This record gives sequence, structure tokens and C-alpha cells, in this order.
Amino acid sequence: MDDISLNRDSYMTSTEIKYESGDYLDEKLVDHVEKVVVFKGIKDRFDLNKVEYILIENFLKGYGRNLYSEDLRVLINKTNDFFKENYPDYNNTQTIKSKIKFKTFNKKEKYRIIDKVEVVFNERINQYTAKTLISDIQNIGIDESIVKEYMQLLDEGLWCDFDIVYRESQKSEAEKLLGEKKYYYEIVSVRPLELINFDIQKNNLKGLRIKLGLAEWVDVLLRSIGIEPIETKMPLNYKIIILMRLLPLVEKNINLVELGLPGTGKSYLHNELSSSSYLLSGSETTRAQLFYDKAKRKFGIVSKWDVVVFDEVTGVKFDDNLIQYMKNYMEAGKFNADQETIPADSSFIFNGNTNKTINHYLNSSHLFKPLPEPMQDTAFLDRIHCYLPGWEIDFDKKNLFTTHLGLTRDFLFQFLSFLR
Repeated sequence: MDDISLNRDSYMTSTEIKYESGDYLDEKLVDHVEKVVVFKGIKDRFDLNKVEYILIENFLKGYGRNLYSEDLRVLINKTNDFFKENYPDYNNTQTIKSKIKFKTFNKKEKYRIIDKVEVVFNERINQYTAKTLISDIQNIGIDESIVKEYMQLLDEGLWCDFDIVYRESQKSEAEKLLGEKKYYYEIVSVRPLELINFDIQKNNLKGLRIKLGLAEWVDVLLRSIGIEPIETKMPLNYKIIILMRLLPLVEKNINLVELGLPGTGKSYLHNELSSSSYLLSGSETTRAQLFYDKAKRKFGIVSKWDVVVFDEVTGVKFDDNLIQYMKNYMEAGKFNADQETIPADSSFIFNGNTNKTINHYLNSSHLFKPLPEPMQDTAFLDRIHCYLPGWEIDFDKKNLFTTHLGLTRDFLFQFLSFLR
């Protein structure tokens, strides 16, 4: 039987379960899912400010048993050196291209880069071509066998550690007569730095869950998103509010509102951690941006992302036409595009800041009062499934972030998507 009660009284007053030792959960994670865990507390020990931290996590995963040994310092140095040598700089794209030419064309060696690679199929020439995000290399040749092995390259792209060469293309007879030469880049091998195939059985996550009580599982999830629940003696209501923020990543077409104090992490999970969420933080949102741009014949955010987060929603402008369109989508899970009905399962989160107390809103008006006026329409509010009382959270940020093991970011969020 689980060792925690989730009734309202314990929700508000329960303190933490005591574990056998400070790294009790660390040991269970290493024993059951070592290949997909990483030490969450060493982020600041890397001199890699420009590198996406998900890449560092995936490079480090599987080293759980060595985290408290002398090998940790060696591992940190090795990681720093690896990314400094191979991770490109936005400001040096021409230098990178020149280095590729020198090493691969002149010295006949492969050049190694860490970058995000996107691939498209060019019907005109019956070939796949790739481009890179940071090094900004376009029209790169890539063999079909690599694309078949890593189909994610074709969708949103894939962060990779890959080898690239610069070489002369095969000339046509006309080009030979004219003496013209053509050159191109080609990716010759790929080593993904993201999780490719989520397999709950292979990674023994069920085996781990069976060995954990509910309270322990909650703490594992919190540590996996970087939060320390045990050593901070985090109250249960804080934990529930934080985990409820993950709900739209697990449930399709669920709509959630959270109002609370600034700086309490309302958008942190979706902005910094989740690759399935899109954060809208502008002062104005349009129908074309959200659903379908008729002029460009292009689908919007709702059809592409699991979660759309309206950050700082108290300052966003919504016109009545958009609110009506959103109401229709929030009720039916469909929207119209060129007279066609398009199903979608994106969930909405509306985050906002408030310095008022709950008693202020209850005594003067209602809890939705801080939202933009068009959103206070009764029919719109009827489509909100959950209201998180973010004002109940007041973190001491000094010791908030964990120094223990957790599931890697991409494994955790692919697991949540799997549940979805």
C-alpha cells in the first residue's frame, strides 16, 4: 500500500517521508534505470553556457554509479572538452565552413560537429538534403540509409554528433567539357544526442515504479525536473501544484489556468525542459498564429505542439473573434482550415502573475478576475478543466534545485508523451 494519503487535509499539512539515507532514491534509480538517469546537480560545473543542457544530459547518462567517485571530476573535464571542441558558435559559421574544407578536402579527413540537423526530401532531384541550425550549412548531401535509420531528422530535426565532409561532385559530360567544378557538403555518419526510440520495457521503468511507493515516485519525478523535494522538506501541496503543471503533457485537450507570484516556475517546465510545449509570451496572439494562416496556407501552433502555453496571459490581448475560435476548439478539439475540419489534441495553459491574495479576489470579485476581459466569458471559463492556486507556492530558491539523480529530460518527457 502506498504510504501517503491524497485527501484534502493531508494535501495541505503533510510533511515529507523519511528515507533510509540521503541517496536512497539515487541507489534505486541506478539499480533499475541506470542508462536513462543523470546527475542533476552538476549543471553549473560546466563551462558550456551556449550548449543546450539536454545535450550534456544525454552525453552524461549512464554514468550514475561513478557520480560520487573521483571519476566525476574527470567526466566533467571530458564533457567540457568534447563540447568545446565540437559545438559550433553562431558567430563563426564561415570559420567552421573553412575548417571543414581544410580538414576534409585538403587532408582527406572527416570533420566532427555537434548541431541540430534537419532533412527534407527534394522531389526535383530525388535526393535528401540537410541543413544545420547553428553552423548554418545549407543543401548538405545525406545518404538515404541514414535518413531511414533516424526518421526524426525529417520532422523537427535531431541534435546529433555527426561527421561531415566537403568534396567535389561527380561531373556531367557537359561540365567536363566546360571544365567546371562543383563542390558540396555531405554528412557521412550520425550519432544522435537525443533519445530516438522510447521503450518503457527496455529501460525497465515499470520495474522501478514497482519498487517505489507513491511518495517516492513523486519525489523521483520532481528530481527529474531538477527540483529537490526531500532535503527542502517541500510540503505536499507544493509538490502537487508542480506536478499538475505536467498534466497537459499527459492528457490531450486539457485546459489549465495558473495564477501566482512571479518567479515560482509557472512556465519553467515548458520553456526550459519540455520539447513538446510552445511558449507564447507576446502581447498579442492571432488566429493565424494559433490555428491556420489562410494567406500562407500554413497550419499554426495548435496542430504542431502537444501544449501551447500563454505566458503572462494577464497582459495578452485577445480579440472577441479569436476567443470564439478558441472556445470552439477547446470544446470540440477541432478547428477549421479552408472549410475543412482539422482535429488536434493540443492542450492550453494560461499562466499569469498576481500579487493579490486569494481572499482579495474572493471578497472583491472572482478568481478569474486577473485574466483579460474577453477570457472572463462564462462559456470560455466552462472549458477550463483545472485552476492551479500558484499563490500557495513561495520557494526558497537557495536550495530549490536538486543535487541528486533524476531521469534524463528527454526520457522523462517522452515517457509523459507515451502516457498521452
